[in-house]
Amino acid sequence: MIDTSTRLTEIQPVDDASSDDAAFVFDRFWLCRYPRPVRVIYDQGAEFKK
Repeated sequence: MIDTSTRLTEIQPVDDASSDDAAFVFDRFWLCRYPRPVRVIYDQGAEFKK
């Protein structure tokens, strides 16, 4: 996860590459600690499964 305004970068391991797991990690490790962003930019990379 990268905050483009401050360039803060954080990496969190995930058990699998599902979109549910990615959303859970984003909620628990980013949104619970920092203010909610105005928008979220994502690339829908091929490494994530639905």
